[in-house]
Amino acid sequence: RQSAESRQQSLAAQLESVSKLLAQSQADHRELLAGSVSEQMRLTHAVREAEDRLAKLAAERRSADDVGAAARREAEEALRMETRRLEEKGAKEAKAREAAHEAAYKEL
Repeated sequence: RQSAESRQQSLAAQLESVSKLLAQSQADHRELLAGSVSEQMRLTHAVREAEDRLAKLAAERRSADDVGAAARREAEEALRMETRRLEEKGAKEAKAREAAHEAAYKEL
């Protein structure tokens, strides 16, 4: 009987030890899980911030592209106008030279 009681006490001590280990393992698991969820939330937030920055940069780039295209169109139009002005001036000067040559020829 004493051996049975001793065995029962030993088993009870082992059960208590295993129960403590199980409780500690469960606590560790909950802590790891909470850390994992926290890390996942942090990473999700970082990804969202990066996406927001990327969208902002893309919008700024589109805006800069639009401004650049408008400036290019304005410069091209100014160049066409200046070219036209110079061509008209050259045509007038050519007519004036031709008239001067004709006048000089008539005087001869």
